[in-house]
Amino acid sequence: MTKATKLPECIGLALSGGGYRAAAFHLGTVEYLHAIGLGPSIKRMSTVSGGTIFGAAWTVALMEGRDFPDFVTGFRRFLLDVDLVKRGLKSLSGRAPKTPSKRHSLIAGMAGIYAQELVRDTAGRPYLLGDVFDARIQLEDVIFNATEFRYGLAFRFQRSASGDALIGNGSVAVDRTAARSIRLADVVAASSCFPGGFEPLAFPHDFAWPDGRIPAPIAAQFTTDGKPAPLALMDGGICDNQGIESLLLAGTRTKRPADLFVISDVSADPLDLWPYPDEAARRKGLRLSTVRWVWIALALACVISFVALGSLAWGGWAERGFDWRDLFTFVVPIALSGVVGFGLWWCYRVVRDEGLTKVPKLGDRSWRLIKDIAVRQLVGMIALRVGSVLCLTTDVFMARIRRLGFTLVYDDPKYREERVSNLIYELTPGRDWARVLMDLGVEPPSAPMQALAKEASAMPTTLWFDSQRQLDVVAATGRMTIAVNLMKWIGRQFGTDPAKYPADVRALFERLLADWRRWRTEPDPASRG
Repeated sequence: MTKATKLPECIGLALSGGGYRAAAFHLGTVEYLHAIGLGPSIKRMSTVSGGTIFGAAWTVALMEGRDFPDFVTGFRRFLLDVDLVKRGLKSLSGRAPKTPSKRHSLIAGMAGIYAQELVRDTAGRPYLLGDVFDARIQLEDVIFNATEFRYGLAFRFQRSASGDALIGNGSVAVDRTAARSIRLADVVAASSCFPGGFEPLAFPHDFAWPDGRIPAPIAAQFTTDGKPAPLALMDGGICDNQGIESLLLAGTRTKRPADLFVISDVSADPLDLWPYPDEAARRKGLRLSTVRWVWIALALACVISFVALGSLAWGGWAERGFDWRDLFTFVVPIALSGVVGFGLWWCYRVVRDEGLTKVPKLGDRSWRLIKDIAVRQLVGMIALRVGSVLCLTTDVFMARIRRLGFTLVYDDPKYREERVSNLIYELTPGRDWARVLMDLGVEPPSAPMQALAKEASAMPTTLWFDSQRQLDVVAATGRMTIAVNLMKWIGRQFGTDPAKYPADVRALFERLLADWRRWRTEPDPASRG
């Protein structure tokens, strides 16, 4: 900040992952920063996964000189109208992608869609990383984060005001000149390639290159003994789902800390990552021993049907010969009973020989110990195991990574006055209202505002919206949340007496407070800040 103003002149954005929920929340957040005049002060941006979908699209809009409202219209259209999943699945059975590997994969299909619909110029040419390097835009540092699976480190595709910034990381760095040919759409795909939903993206062989060939320095780096030795890239959230570390590194490189860090985050509410299911599996009902006898009876019925129908068919054909109608009267039923009977027998053998007999220390005796378990009880046991493992990998693990990232700014006193955490669940019911806001006379969120925030927080991590309302609600939550967090920041920085604020700060606070009070009365998710 200069002496002439107390408002931030260098804002750094850390935009978390979280699919379309993240993209919409960040859209609302940055949209409101523009509405109150702080948009031009955004100089740094670090993005992950869904944040990269938004960040790459906005970077392209800046490169093309489009104003922010025009960008908002186009980006909303992309989120609502482009069916990523349908087109991605369709690409699996289409022509081989124009990549050196020619490998069909869902994530490669997504990259192709990004190239066609999100990060291309007006003539339809996909933008390259070199275009981002050369662009004369307000963003001095842009970091799109992925994770590489060779050393388990963040892999950064970045434009930087410093010449020290690597493409990759300290263990695997890519020649910067050759990296100019990397397609921006592939960067988006690598950053948003979340585990479970997609297979790893192989760099550089699954990337599409302008002339169809991997640049020589990169090809040599990822070849061993004449054979491809690609680097597996996946979602940047595996290492840092908020992109905080990359944002702080940008400030360290340039020796110019940001005046304000905005950490825009749509992670799950840490108050209860996995509520225990309300109803435990009952011990009553159909038991496994009964299922076994039903299974055997069905198999025997199929065998009897097969033999009986075969005998009838053979006798009829011996007397009058084969008639085309016999195809449906005998042949199809015989084939079905045979296939079903064999399938039931095969499944029984697999469960017995490949499953139960290999239970440690029990073997064949395991059946006698579990045969009286109710089917509903077994299903409940399996559901609890699967649910807890999914929670571990998607929420507990991510919460741990999230805490490590936030520690970088919350445990370091030099960032105390500059940090703003913009969390999607902040306005949900049951949360304490900050003391500084009470001292400023800022009323807590109204019930309708809390309902919108709760609805936004509950949206799953997907690459689609089920309705326009979902997009509107999440974006509105982003606008409301950044407004209240900026008021907290002002209160911490300048005290709780707005009359003593510098003129520009007082004007900003009054705008924030007016919008907040308007939203408390009419929190229309379709209205823009």
